[in-house]
Formats: sequence, C-alpha cells, structure tokens
Amino acid sequence: MTRCSFNKKSKPNLNKIKELEGLIVAVTAHADQEDFDCISRVFAPKLGIPEDPVTGSTHCMITPYWCHRLRKQELICFQASERSGILSTKLCGDKVKVAGQAVLFSKGTILED
Repeated sequence: MTRCSFNKKSKPNLNKIKELEGLIVAVTAHADQEDFDCISRVFAPKLGIPEDPVTGSTHCMITPYWCHRLRKQELICFQASERSGILSTKLCGDKVKVAGQAVLFSKGTILED
C-alpha cells in the first residue's frame, strides 16, 4: 500500500493531545498523491487509544469539509496510521456514505425483554 508523506511528517505529542478539549483529535490534509483526495490520522489517548488505525465515523466529519474544498461529491481518503487504510466516501445531502475493507473485531446479539 502506498503511504503519503503526511504519515512521516506528523509526530503527535499524545500528552499534549490529552490536554485538548474533546475525546478524539483528527488531523487531515490534502493528499500529496493523486490516488487520494485527503489524508488523515485520528488520536484518542483519553480513551486509551493512542491512534485509531482506520476510523469510518471520523470520515463522516472529514468528508463534508473536503467535498466542499475540492468541489467533489465523492472522495478517496487515506488514513495514515501504522496499519493504514483507504476509505471511499460519498456526500449524500446531510449524510455520508463510507465504504472500505473492514476487520470484524466483535460480534454480539441484542436481546429484547
């Protein structure tokens, strides 16, 4: 998988990130490779997650921003964590559709009373 230079340039200070408001910090930039529209990294040290590998929910915030800036409705997003991942997103009115490969990490059943 190709990695953008943003991955190497961004060296987060997790102690400083913990001092910021909110639980999660997302950093995003215009991608420096034509394969991708934007690049991101997501940190949540207050939740015990130094860096989230690939975060679909964060791209629901990133997508409207980049769609507006790039004047597009669909994006190819690269999350530059150590594991990294590629997400396809589409702005649909006030909703964002997110697609990509996923890893099942838990399974559960919801029971009714």
